Amino acid sequence: MSETLLKLTLEVNSVKAVAPEEVISFKREGVQQAVFDRLCSGGYKVASEVDLHQLKLELAREALFQSIEQARQLGQRSILVIHGKGSRSKPIPALMKSFVATWLVEIDAVLAYHSAQIHHGGNGAAYVMLTKSEQKRVETREENHKGAHQR
Repeated sequence: MSETLLKLTLEVNSVKAVAPEEVISFKREGVQQAVFDRLCSGGYKVASEVDLHQLKLELAREALFQSIEQARQLGQRSILVIHGKGSRSKPIPALMKSFVATWLVEIDAVLAYHSAQIHHGGNGAAYVMLTKSEQKRVETREENHKGAHQR
């Protein structure tokens, strides 16, 4: 099991509780505001989605992490994470949503996230922007290498 996956907490008292209807949002330093605004408004194509809202925490943590890793390997930069609102969840309301908000910040591959637009699940889902995989970085460097398109 990955070191990053294991560092993602399963302790309720280690997460900041969010309300079921609360908008969740996060942006790493270096992410341009215009890029973040476009993410928030649903302006990027959702390449894949992962539905966590009926899973137990341990399975949800693993599914989220694996989905992010797989998306990056496929070169996907934007995914949808469905966490649900959790109005009736125990021991705290919005249990899964609170954990997802915490986990996403702790995963280095996540550049930003924001609650989704209504047609993608609203406050029960989040758009997640990912970093490029190392392989995609190399490909981009090669494509953009000076003189690469000259014959």
